[in-house]
Amino acid sequence: MTGNQLFFVFGAVFHSFLAIVAGDADFSGLRFAKHPESTMAKPGDEVVLDCALNVSADSIQWRLNGKPLPEAASKGRGRLELKIAQQKEDFEKQTGTYQCIALFGASALASLPAEVSVVHIEHPVGPPTNTVNTTYTGSMFYVKCHPPVSVPPARINFFKDGQQLSHQADEHGGFMLRNVTSKDSGRYTCSATNQITDVTVKLNDTLDLHVGSPPTHDVAPALTTLAQIHYSAHLGRDITMDCPFSGWPLPHYNWTKYGGKLAKDRIIIKPGSLIIRQVKPTDMGTYLCLGTNRLGWVKRVIKLEVIEAPEIDMRSETKGIDEGGDFNMTCTASGTPEPTIKWLLNGKPAEDDKSITVDQEKLTILYVEKRHAGILQCFASNKAGTVNTMTMLHVRPKLIHDDKVQPRQNHRGKPKKNGRKKNGNDKNNKNHSDDPMIPPTKPNVTRLSSDSVILTWDVPPGKSLNISFFRVQYTEANSSNLWSTEEDDLGPHVRSAEVNNLKPGMSYRFRISAVYSNNDNMQGPKSAVFVMRKDPTSKKPILYPVIKSVTAAGTNALNVSWDVPFASTQPIEGFFIHLRSDSVAGTFEKQICKDGHTRSCLVKHLLPDSRYEIKIQAFNSAGTSAFSETMHGRTGYETEAEVSSTTINPENELLDVEYVPESTSSSSHMLNLGIAFISMVFLIFLLFLGGYYCKNCHSRTVASEQDPGKEAQAYGLVNVGKSVTNGSAHHPHQIRHGHRHPARVHITSNPLDDTAVHYKAEDVVEVASQNNNFSDPARQRLRTNSLDDDEDDLEGTSGSAGSSEEDAPPVPLRQCV
Repeated sequence: MTGNQLFFVFGAVFHSFLAIVAGDADFSGLRFAKHPESTMAKPGDEVVLDCALNVSADSIQWRLNGKPLPEAASKGRGRLELKIAQQKEDFEKQTGTYQCIALFGASALASLPAEVSVVHIEHPVGPPTNTVNTTYTGSMFYVKCHPPVSVPPARINFFKDGQQLSHQADEHGGFMLRNVTSKDSGRYTCSATNQITDVTVKLNDTLDLHVGSPPTHDVAPALTTLAQIHYSAHLGRDITMDCPFSGWPLPHYNWTKYGGKLAKDRIIIKPGSLIIRQVKPTDMGTYLCLGTNRLGWVKRVIKLEVIEAPEIDMRSETKGIDEGGDFNMTCTASGTPEPTIKWLLNGKPAEDDKSITVDQEKLTILYVEKRHAGILQCFASNKAGTVNTMTMLHVRPKLIHDDKVQPRQNHRGKPKKNGRKKNGNDKNNKNHSDDPMIPPTKPNVTRLSSDSVILTWDVPPGKSLNISFFRVQYTEANSSNLWSTEEDDLGPHVRSAEVNNLKPGMSYRFRISAVYSNNDNMQGPKSAVFVMRKDPTSKKPILYPVIKSVTAAGTNALNVSWDVPFASTQPIEGFFIHLRSDSVAGTFEKQICKDGHTRSCLVKHLLPDSRYEIKIQAFNSAGTSAFSETMHGRTGYETEAEVSSTTINPENELLDVEYVPESTSSSSHMLNLGIAFISMVFLIFLLFLGGYYCKNCHSRTVASEQDPGKEAQAYGLVNVGKSVTNGSAHHPHQIRHGHRHPARVHITSNPLDDTAVHYKAEDVVEVASQNNNFSDPARQRLRTNSLDDDEDDLEGTSGSAGSSEEDAPPVPLRQCV
């Protein structure tokens, strides 16, 4: 590590330390001096909500049920004024939870929530109910009415035969008649009164009670009415739990508590009731009410819940988190009933951020970014109220390491030196070009299955060294593992690849490495952290594509068109095109069309005049569809003129540079064949005529015994007996069907291969001799590190009929001319 790098690291660490210390100082003094308070208002009233901080905020915003209110609703700093609507359908939009949001730059702090409700009472819904019950003197009976919807809760009024009673309703809307007599017989009705508006509504409940004389025989204990079995009591208040039984003789009551004892100093037992004074947390639990007489017993199970305000077992603090890493936080709260947890990040619901997952008390940030810096708040709420705690998040920026764009390295993995050894032929050597190496872009990652992904990338435009091939590399995120390199070499025209055998549930990073024509390599930037989720949110496509046509698009490409016959219920994110040449009995190659709406794709970099077998799959993040039916297509025919006009370029052959001439129609193809046939017939006729004439002349010459082969060689007719085209001899396997085959390339070392430590000094690229005026049909051996030397060798071995170093011998006397 250089001195500048050490200084940069030290500066970043010191800056983070100062930020954390400063954050603690700011955090310790940041609080709400006044929270908005819950309120109830009548229709047409004005409501004012106020909040204030002990420091000055940049601005104040208000939210209703988590959604921001228009700025015009805020009258001044920290004050919100509301005009309550008159109609129910209008004021219902104004009720709910209000919060004051104080903004400090990009950070924000939210106040405790305040509930705004509108005072009203609703008429009962449903038909009247009439109940008839019979009991006897000395027993007990529970009279109950159903309370209506009311804000605040309505007061229940009881009437007997039209006369109002003094009994007060319990929290469930009823009261207990004890030791009843015949005077308690009659019709019971109810009404409900809103205690703020004094509006009273009549309820639909009616009870006809008949109290008779005690029975003359024994009656076993039994429940008289269905009284409540669940009770809630606020801490410090009194609670009465009822257990009305009938029977004769009157049942004897016995109260017990499961797993505990009754607080005898705070309980009062009455026939059919248990009263607990000044409820404590230890009173919560399950109680058993048992009634017995001579004929048997009956029991009733009652549960008591003691309401306690929530408490959060987490202190406010400041946390420093690393950019690009993961962050987990747990907010543990106690209280009864169990509190609900809500997370806010800078005043907004945390779950609105796609990179944040919330599971009740647990929050996870999968990939920390700078925007996650600020104030993280945890709110815990139940019937007794709401509490919150906050954490100041400082995001430590990641250091810019050299591995974001790797330094240029030679094939031994060592950094290149500024100097470069040059040979005498470096003038025209393309492998030693001064053009820079432009790395591939950061790959885009798309889930294909629980253990595979698709990568797509590009190469930025600009003057750069030619790329020989790509390789895909990946590593587990947040680990010290080395980068794993895929074995397959991807051609320079490839811009997508599939990575398999990944671990479900793990997080990965990916990058693309490029090897250039100078045998150097460079890594592109790393992708964002990608989590291999086990359970996809969608299902893989069921319908498979139907290929409509496969047509030639020049000599090196095919245009494939398809369709999906019916509207798919599963989303389609793209298509795989699998193709294989009929002349190769190998596996299918795969190309990716990453557009679920496209219905055609141009498949390039194919051989001319070759037949290909093609099939298609649709895919999304859940998987792939079945294969389509197979269809064949043939690329265009490459004419002889196009072959001869294409010069051999070893570098282009290595890079598989696309060569796509204009497509040739079938009519022009037949015309060329006709011209070639007529030319051949005319040539044969001339040869026959010339041979006949020379034969006659030969009989009259004194050189009749001269070797005809040497004579022909003397006049430049080389390679007698072999085909001659454009003045050069061709190997019979080099040109076939009027097109050229690509040179066979063999690379014995790979600068990205983990197992390869050094290049061999004699690594070569073998290029078969083609239409290049080589008199020797043997394959030339070209060194990869010195192209000019190869060109000199080629010049030394090449020759043509018109470039012989020796002059042709003079025409013999009396030779035919």
